Amino acid sequence: MKKIVWIDVGTHYAQEYESAFGPSYKFLWQVFRRFIASKFFFKGSFYKISDIKSILRSKIFFRKNKHNFKFFFVEANSKIVSRKAIYKEAHAVFNFALTSNDDEPIKLSKLFLADSNSLSQGSSIFLEKANVKKDFFTLCLGINPISFFSSLKAYLDNDLKDYLVMLRLNCEGVEDQVIYSAHQIFGDSLKLISGSLKDVKGVKGEEAYLNMKRYMKQNNLPFIFFSSNISTWRNAHSAIKKLRL
Repeated sequence: MKKIVWIDVGTHYAQEYESAFGPSYKFLWQVFRRFIASKFFFKGSFYKISDIKSILRSKIFFRKNKHNFKFFFVEANSKIVSRKAIYKEAHAVFNFALTSNDDEPIKLSKLFLADSNSLSQGSSIFLEKANVKKDFFTLCLGINPISFFSSLKAYLDNDLKDYLVMLRLNCEGVEDQVIYSAHQIFGDSLKLISGSLKDVKGVKGEEAYLNMKRYMKQNNLPFIFFSSNISTWRNAHSAIKKLRL
């Protein structure tokens, strides 16, 4: 049976990983808090009962099949990596930013901190993001995505007999370069792209975004939204489970 290689670029506490493999009691605590907020404080709406049941069933499935997954997390912000024990659950954690295929293999990059918050979810190597400022940044390593995926594939080919690759992306504008590079290196082994792609449009413009979408369609690369928002979990979990069924 093929292994699934889960490559998460822009993890921010690995919330999507935890949605599938984290303990059910944490999820139920979230549900309880949402119930209280919606019913007594009129903040937001409560989740669909069918979604809650589906997520709980998926969690059982993922825990039973965890040995069939390999997890590789890419997170540019060292303060985030050092803050959460969940990163210890990955097979490897890479504390750098993926950059552009036009860049040198490795360089020092500025990671601009969204909303001037050192733990922000929206930090980016691009100043074009609306919520960053040039004077608020931290240094990180920037790695050419082709170099990274080439090295990772060499390791995987030596470690595993057969595998499929899924990407979970929220890397604040570099998603297109990650997709192009991963597909160039892994080819037909890249079976699923998940996460959020909207920052490509916000950072690089409509043309870059449409080029990325066109590339994905032409190469039969399916995409599913997958974020920390519980409303995305049911469909994302189902898409991942289909890789195994």
